[in-house]
Amino acid sequence: MREAFQILAADGLIKVRPNKGAVVLGINEQTIREHYEIRALLESEAVAKASRPGTDISWIAQVHYAAEKALAENNSAEYSDLNQAFHMEIWNVAGNEKMKMLLCNMWNGLSMGHKVTEEEYAVISIQEHKSILQALELHDETLARQRMREHIIRSMENMLTRYVGDPSA
Repeated sequence: MREAFQILAADGLIKVRPNKGAVVLGINEQTIREHYEIRALLESEAVAKASRPGTDISWIAQVHYAAEKALAENNSAEYSDLNQAFHMEIWNVAGNEKMKMLLCNMWNGLSMGHKVTEEEYAVISIQEHKSILQALELHDETLARQRMREHIIRSMENMLTRYVGDPSA
């Protein structure tokens, strides 16, 4: 239990008060921005490492094609698993265990805004994954880094819309 509180406190979700328990701080705009900014930095670097010549990206491609199939079959549970697997396979290929561990700890699954349905998110996400895969196939570190950053930042914007609200609504 103590370890769980330490993890939640490190993520800024609770404040531990010695001998008094913990106070839930919840999710706010700053928490979301900080989370996704760090995730964008780490994932962008991971995909750049994975795009270097000589890396085997065949599993990344297989996961992507399986995700396309799951989406075409309206299998949202399988798509969700494959979405995470796509990212995790990039982390594996990047070959940096510390980076992979940090990203695994930060993973929070699908992040949709309240105006975006799960299906709409999946369609956007699969297109972004396809463009990331294309950059990997070209062994273009700069392009791969840029596309991953755009993907993660778009996810952040969706999350901000969901939890903070859309000022244009």
